[in-house]
Amino acid sequence: MCPVRKNTTRPLTAWIGGTEVERGLFSAERCAIFERNSQKHSILQESKNDEKETSMQIAKAYLETLYQRRPELFPSGLNPSPLTEHDIQQLENRVGYPFPRQYQSYLQAYQVPRISTSVRFCTSHVYIRSKEKDTFVPEVKPENIVEVDFDWGGEGGFSREEYWERRAPGEEPYEMMDQFLKAGYILIGEYDGEGYFVFYDLVTAAVLHIHNEEIWEEAPLDMVDDSSLVRPFMEKHASQLCPDFDTFLRLVCTGEIYHDGDMIFVELSPA
Repeated sequence: MCPVRKNTTRPLTAWIGGTEVERGLFSAERCAIFERNSQKHSILQESKNDEKETSMQIAKAYLETLYQRRPELFPSGLNPSPLTEHDIQQLENRVGYPFPRQYQSYLQAYQVPRISTSVRFCTSHVYIRSKEKDTFVPEVKPENIVEVDFDWGGEGGFSREEYWERRAPGEEPYEMMDQFLKAGYILIGEYDGEGYFVFYDLVTAAVLHIHNEEIWEEAPLDMVDDSSLVRPFMEKHASQLCPDFDTFLRLVCTGEIYHDGDMIFVELSPA
């Protein structure tokens, strides 16, 4: 009769019995499972590293495009960001929210000064059939293109404390912005003469815009001291400008025409 013993070296509620050969096969199978799990972990880690590298390449490409188009916006040139992974973690801890990968890549790509540029929006509500795309697209004509002043940047690539100073609330009526940050919304820009505020939502990773009058006239007074009121307010009053941060970078860096209603980039329709 083959010996039977309880395995007391591992927390398993199983009895190991059989011959030495059988027990050896059992051990080999466990090793094979462990090896397969290790391989899966390695593949996942490589995938994450690839995703991180790709995200960084995209952020750098857009910022390099802006630098080539408007070098005067970078008085000191296009220099690498000094922000480290540790800096990012410290900022996340201070904000209370993790930074989405695309935003991290932007912060660690290059030093981005405060930038005043212009973007082009398409306001067309007329759609035409595109044979090339086999769908309906906005009809883009010169009279449907609006160019607006757009201020952004100033937080991408400086020291951790300089970043925080840029994100800190200012004078009235901007003191309410402190509550937006606590609720997971980072003010990343303004356009149309500060008529619209642009926020990056750390929860959904989308870029939102809202007219300043919506905040000062519609926000509950208690929101000045209560950040829990911010998200319900934004979900009701703010609109999505870009689905993610990479799209936002493309908007402010490339000079392409953007249809914010459909959140797509468009080209002038043939005459």
